[in-house]
Amino acid sequence: MPRFSLNSYKELIISLKKTGRSFCSFSDQARPRLILRIDVDYDLNWAARLAEINDQLSIQATFFIQVSSPLYNVLCLDNRGALDRIVNADQHIGLHYFHDGGDLDVHRLKHEFSVLHHLVPTIENFVAWHNPNGDISLLNREAEREGFVSVYSDEFFTLEKYVSDSNGRNDASGIRKFVSRCNASSVQILLHPFNWVLGGKNEIQIIEQCFNEKSNQLFIAFSQNRVWRDKIMQKTTGADPITIS
Repeated sequence: MPRFSLNSYKELIISLKKTGRSFCSFSDQARPRLILRIDVDYDLNWAARLAEINDQLSIQATFFIQVSSPLYNVLCLDNRGALDRIVNADQHIGLHYFHDGGDLDVHRLKHEFSVLHHLVPTIENFVAWHNPNGDISLLNREAEREGFVSVYSDEFFTLEKYVSDSNGRNDASGIRKFVSRCNASSVQILLHPFNWVLGGKNEIQIIEQCFNEKSNQLFIAFSQNRVWRDKIMQKTTGADPITIS
């Protein structure tokens, strides 16, 4: 059986609901609480599938969206539709910001937030660093001076109250065990949609599927371009070129 799948995601959420903790946003002060954080690294439609499961199971998570992602364009029509699906599923939205070292680019941080705010006026002022490089405490302080709250601040992020599926280190079973043993009144759970939507026994399998899915998306994008359509069809099928009128 795969360690990661949509079914195991559903079972995880159902089991966490039975712990007596409430699923909360980062701004909610209820205790004891579970803060479910979803970092959208690769595909907004995959994220929307988790959002709709959350809605079916009557729980909320905060989905952190990248504005400068090299893998999805938050402004394209399809992705805007996926973003609407997440919001319509009554989920929260935050900014997933890629920091590549050095001082925090405050101007870019504010600009990316404003872009996302334009698309989702209900966005909260929480930021999750994507693969942060450097002094996280310093990044947190710089962001907080500009009115943002980092989910890596001590309030939310210590070894005693944080668990994730990053690099496949924890599947549903591992996350359940962590939460059941945790004595902290607040627990942050970080999950990534591609693990659960694509699924697999290990991270290598999931990454291979991610490559295949993204390759398919690239093929579709080329095939929708009338200039390239003939060449793509000849290359992939050996068929005669499509006549474009």
